[in-house]
Amino acid sequence: MDPVARWLVPDPVERQHVFHGLLAMEVDHAVEWGHVDVALDMTAVAVWHHHPVAEAAPLSDYHLSTFTGPALPRFQQRRASSRVRWNGRRRAIRAN
Repeated sequence: MDPVARWLVPDPVERQHVFHGLLAMEVDHAVEWGHVDVALDMTAVAVWHHHPVAEAAPLSDYHLSTFTGPALPRFQQRRASSRVRWNGRRRAIRAN
């Protein structure tokens, strides 16, 4: 398991719940404002975000807190430390 994921949500059961919800949120956002490719065997997705999209609703702390609960401060710290712009690049997320 990714050490950053372990730091964000130390409890393994809670981690699975949190990241499942976050993945669902990312996919929903990309379906509406970007693009999602799904592997034929349904084992992986590629989530495309097109930036900038002026009319796209930003994902806020409200959205993040919906799934992260008490882990929100660590997610906020992680986001503040990275501030990466995706510029339309693809992020692939593999299901376990």
